[in-house]
Amino acid sequence: VMEARGSKCYDMLQIMAKFISNDQVFNLAKPFADKASELSTFKNLQKIRETFRNIVLGLLDNKDLEAVKCLVFIYGIVMDKLDIGVNRKEKNTLKKNENLSIFIVPVAPKRTGAVAKNSKSASQHIVHEFGLNLLYFLLKRGSLLANEELHCERLEPFIDILIGSLTSSHVSLITTAVRCLFWLVKFPLRSLDDAKVMEITNKVFDLLNKFGGGTDGKGENHDLVIIASKLLVILIRDVELTKLDQNHLKTILTYVTNDVLDPFKATTAFGLLTAILNRRLETDTTELHDVMIKMIELSIQSTNVQTRQAARSTVMSYVKNYNIKKKLPKVLDLFCAQLDYEHEFGRLSAAEGLKGLIGVIGTDKMDGQASFVFISLAPHIVNDDSSACRKAVASTLSSLLKTVSPGVVEKLLNSTMTWFKSPDNPGHIQLACNLLTIYVDTLAPASFLASKVDSILAGLPNCLSSNSDTEDHLTIQSLTLLSRVFQHKLLEPGATREHMAHVWSCIHTCLLHSHSWARLLSAQLLGLHLSNVTPEKILSQCQKNTKGSWIKTVGTVKSLVLDSIEQLSLVTDEDSELGTQIVKNIVALIKITLVKEWDALSEGSDDQVTFSWIVRKVMRVANQELVTSPSTPTKRLLVFNLIAAACLGAEQCRVESILRLVIPSLHRAVVGPVAELKTHCQEVLDLIKSRVEDEHFNEVYMEIQLSLSKQKGERAQSKKQNLIKNPEAAAKRKIRMNESKKRIKKAKFQK
Repeated sequence: VMEARGSKCYDMLQIMAKFISNDQVFNLAKPFADKASELSTFKNLQKIRETFRNIVLGLLDNKDLEAVKCLVFIYGIVMDKLDIGVNRKEKNTLKKNENLSIFIVPVAPKRTGAVAKNSKSASQHIVHEFGLNLLYFLLKRGSLLANEELHCERLEPFIDILIGSLTSSHVSLITTAVRCLFWLVKFPLRSLDDAKVMEITNKVFDLLNKFGGGTDGKGENHDLVIIASKLLVILIRDVELTKLDQNHLKTILTYVTNDVLDPFKATTAFGLLTAILNRRLETDTTELHDVMIKMIELSIQSTNVQTRQAARSTVMSYVKNYNIKKKLPKVLDLFCAQLDYEHEFGRLSAAEGLKGLIGVIGTDKMDGQASFVFISLAPHIVNDDSSACRKAVASTLSSLLKTVSPGVVEKLLNSTMTWFKSPDNPGHIQLACNLLTIYVDTLAPASFLASKVDSILAGLPNCLSSNSDTEDHLTIQSLTLLSRVFQHKLLEPGATREHMAHVWSCIHTCLLHSHSWARLLSAQLLGLHLSNVTPEKILSQCQKNTKGSWIKTVGTVKSLVLDSIEQLSLVTDEDSELGTQIVKNIVALIKITLVKEWDALSEGSDDQVTFSWIVRKVMRVANQELVTSPSTPTKRLLVFNLIAAACLGAEQCRVESILRLVIPSLHRAVVGPVAELKTHCQEVLDLIKSRVEDEHFNEVYMEIQLSLSKQKGERAQSKKQNLIKNPEAAAKRKIRMNESKKRIKKAKFQK
C-alpha cells in the first residue's frame, strides 16, 4: 500500500516542529547538526539538509513560536555561538606505541610529504544554511515587520553576517544569504548606510561576474544568478541610497542585451532594465539608447508574446522618463517601418507599440510628429491582408486623433477629404472612407466634423454607384461610413438635405448587391430610414411628390418591396441578422399600405401596392423553399414571423382578406415533419385567430382543411390509376423510391 512506502521521518519532524515550544527548538536541531559534523558524503549531507528544510517548514506553521526568540537562535547558529554542529571533542594526544616488526622483511614505506588537511567543520555550512533559511522564511511570511522597532534592532547584526556569507565557497549558502538580503534591504535599518549599500551592490556585481556566464538554465549557479539579479532590481528600484557608477550601468546593460534572448533569464533582464529606466539613470555615451533600439527590434522580431510585450513596455518607460528630444523621430520611424514586417505578430506589435508611444508622448510632442505617423499608418488600413492588423492600425489612428490638438486633427481631416474627392482613384476613396469612419467614431460630434457632412454626402453616390465585384470593399466601407454618421447623430436618416435623396437611391440599388455584407448594411440603413419616417409622412410625400425626399412615389415603394422580398429569397442559414432585418423592413413597408388613404393613391397609380399583394409575394418565398428544400425551414420561419408581425398592426378586415393566402402554408407546416415549424406555426395561427372573429376563422380553416384533404385523396387515386394506365412509369417510380430508401438506410449506417 502507498502508506507503507517511503520514509515518514521527514513528516514526523515537520509535525514536531509545528508544535514544539520555543525552549526546545535547540534540542530538536542539535542531534542532526552534530550528526552532520560526523558525515562527509554528499548523499548523507543531502539527507541532513532535507531534515533541516522540514524542520523550518514545521516551525513556520508553529503559532506559538516567537520571532524575536527565533532571531536569537538563528544568530547563535550562524555565528557558531551555540554548542551545535562542530565536534568539539579533543583528540587523544597520547602517542601510540608502534610495535616493532619482528620480521626480516621491513614494513612497506608509507607516503611521505605534506598530509591533506581535514576541516573540522566540513559540513558546518549546512547548519548555517538552516539558520539563514529560517530567517528568510520568517521575512517572507511576514513574521518580521519593518514597522516593528524591536524586530529592526534584532536584525541589525545580520547585515554584516549576510555580507560575509556572500564570499562563502558554498553556492547554496550564498543563495540563501542573497534571499535574506532581498528582504532586509527594504527594512529601515541604521546599519544600511551608503557604505553598506555600496558594499552590497559591489558584492552582487561580483557574484554576477563570477556566476553569470552559465546558459544551462538550471542548477545552483542559475538560481544564484536569478536571485542576485532580483536583489539588484530591488536595490536600484526601492533603495534610494543605491548609487551606480558608469561601469555598473554598462555591466547591467551588457547583461540585459545578452539575457533578454535567454528564455530562462529574460524576466530578470527586463526587470533590471525597467528599474534603471524608472530611476532615470543615464550613461555617458549612447549605450542606453542603443539597448532601447535593440528592444524595439526585439518587440517586433521575437516569437514569444511575453517577450514582445515586455520589450514594448521598456520602450514606453524609456520615452516617458527620458527627454530624448531628437531621438524621438527615430524611435517612431522604427515602429512605423515595421508595419510592413513579413509576419503578422510583428505588424501587430508595431501597431500596439505606436499606440503606446502616442499615449506616452503627449499632445505637445506628438503634434510635430502627427503627420508622419498618420501618413505611415493610413495605407495599412486598406493594404494589410490581416483583419487583426487592420483593426490594430485603426485603433492606433484613433488614439492619435484623441491625443493631438484640434488644429492638427482638422489639418489631417482636410488631407483625408482630398483623398475622398479623388475622381479616378477608388483606392484613395476607399482609404478615405475608412479614415472618415475612424474620425466619426473617435471625434463625433465635433463641429469641424459636422461641417464636412455635406461634402461626404456629395461623394457617397460615386462610391455606391459601382456594383462590380472588384469594388465591393469600397461599397461596404461607404455604407459603413454612412451608418456611423447616422449612429453618432451627425445627420438624421429622414433629413431632406442636398444629395440625400441621391444617396438613398444608391443604397436602394445595393439591396441586391453581390456581397452579403453590402446587402446587410443597405438593409440596416433602409430600416433606419423607415424607423425615422412615419408611414403617414411617406404617404404625404407620395401624394405631393415632395422635392428632396426619397420615397415620393408608389413605384419607389413597390420597388423596395420587391427588392426586399428578393433579398429574403437569398437568405441562408448563416444570415440570421440579415433575415431579421429584412423582415423588419417589409413589415415597415406593409404599415405604409395600411394607412387609410393609401389604397386610393395606389389605385390611381400604374404600380399598385396593397397589403394582400405583399403577403402573396412573401408567401411565394415560403412555398418555393418548401418545394426546393423542405427540411430547411429558415425562410419559412422568417415569412411566418413577418405574417404575424403584419397581422398585429392590421385591421380585422385586412387580416380576413389574407386568410386563404396564409392558412394553407401554416396548416401544412403544423401537420408536417419539421418539429421546429410545428409549434411556431401553431402560435402564428393562434395569433391570427385572435385578430379575427372565431366563426369566420373556423369556417375558412375548415374549408382549407377539406380542400387539402380532397387534393391528397385525388393524388392517391391518380397514383393507383397510373398503375393500370401507365405501368412502365409506375414501375420506374417504384424503382426510384426503393433506391432512395436504400440510400437513406446506407446513410444511417454510415453515421
